[in-house]
Amino acid sequence: MLHFTPDESSAPPNISQSHSNIVPRTMFLNALRGLDPTILIVVEEDADFTACNVVERLRAAFNYMWIPFDAVDSFLPKGGEQRRRYEEAVCWKIENAIAQEGLERVERLETRSKWMQRMRGVGFRGVGFGEEAVGELKSMVDEHSAGWGVKKDEEEILVLTWKGHDVLFASAWMPAAPPPPLPAPAPLIL
Repeated sequence: MLHFTPDESSAPPNISQSHSNIVPRTMFLNALRGLDPTILIVVEEDADFTACNVVERLRAAFNYMWIPFDAVDSFLPKGGEQRRRYEEAVCWKIENAIAQEGLERVERLETRSKWMQRMRGVGFRGVGFGEEAVGELKSMVDEHSAGWGVKKDEEEILVLTWKGHDVLFASAWMPAAPPPPLPAPAPLIL
């Protein structure tokens, strides 16, 4: 659900300028870190739809959204209700990425490298998945459809691929040290 959380500052106009750089994603991750979890798993699509520039978001959508359309051809028959619903969901993602601005843009996908930076920035360290888990995932993927694959990147993050192109990733995180104190809430100036 983090990709539905805005990345832009969400401070209302009546909050003083010194508090206008509040980033909701960072605030949420800091709150999670403050809970001192044993482990946190992040699973997300590996695309970047956060650019402020519509041309960059259009380019990202073009470079990424062909994958679900191509994949659906391999496992859902044309004309079926399930395929129609799947294609509608993909079309919504494209429209959201390129036609909506600011807080009207509901979904903001980020690449795994950005998520890694965010997680480390709030005090988590990456934990690799065991070979048994990787093997089990690979065998499940192999059973379902040719074209899908699983790899482990240099950071020990699992990546689901379609015809060699990264689609989504799964990463595991543990607290790097005791949680930092949560910042005091900003006073509202009315």
